[in-house]
Amino acid sequence: MLVNADKYRNNPSWSVGGKWAVNKERFFPFAMFNELSLKASYGISGNIDKSTAPDITGVAGVSRFGIPVLYITNPENKELGWEKSYIFNTGIEFALFQSCITGSIEYYHKDGRELLYNVSPDPTTGWTNIKKNAASLLNKGVDISIAAKVVAVKNFSWSTMMNFSYNYNRVKEVDYTPTQTDILGPGNPLVGKPLNYLAVIPYLGINASGDPMIKTVNGKDTLGAANLKNFTIDDYIYAGRKDPPYFGSVTNTFQYKNWKLEFFITYKFGHKFLLPSYQNSIGSSAVTMRICGR
Repeated sequence: MLVNADKYRNNPSWSVGGKWAVNKERFFPFAMFNELSLKASYGISGNIDKSTAPDITGVAGVSRFGIPVLYITNPENKELGWEKSYIFNTGIEFALFQSCITGSIEYYHKDGRELLYNVSPDPTTGWTNIKKNAASLLNKGVDISIAAKVVAVKNFSWSTMMNFSYNYNRVKEVDYTPTQTDILGPGNPLVGKPLNYLAVIPYLGINASGDPMIKTVNGKDTLGAANLKNFTIDDYIYAGRKDPPYFGSVTNTFQYKNWKLEFFITYKFGHKFLLPSYQNSIGSSAVTMRICGR
């Protein structure tokens, strides 16, 4: 059941772009380029989650006692709307020496606004979480691709291709106040931080009783597992991104007559990950802390 959805159906989307073949201009003096093009585009696109709706929705059914019932599957949320992405791309495409060397360099800038996110409403509503247009995210980066025919003789050829990418993202806005559990557990979005960040607790080692010691932002030492509930968001250290900001690949292809041999190498760096953490378990319960040394 969906009521009054007409005003949510239309979402303007458009894009415009252009490409300039510089090497075809009369003033271009470099004969080694058989292609040199500049390109750019800008556009706006939208997206909506079909699993939810701005109006109250329900599913008709029958209870185990045979009574007709209506199960509410989605609460009313008049603030729910389209996600919007403002995307700008620009780049260069080139080919040299009769396309023995080809490649491209591209820059992208994506500004996501009114992004859908699960937030926790007032518990008296009866819902543990609802989707709202609650976040804004900046995403930008560079992609570089170069391919070359290194050797090309009668029965043998060697070609190589290299790709490199850099990505930067940052949460600009989020409509909720995170708790310490949100940060240490799922790593929910924080304003000013990238997605999928890593937050840790400064670790001071073990005391004479064998308990782990942790340092708070005010400089006081405290027992870890016993006092985690007293920590604040400021006590955690932002260690970096769990997703690599730099990544790419290198492919080399050797061919002799009908035989072909390929080497494919991928790489990524600039990200952080955790070593196995301290665990203290009693019976079926366990406490796990993310800790780090300085």
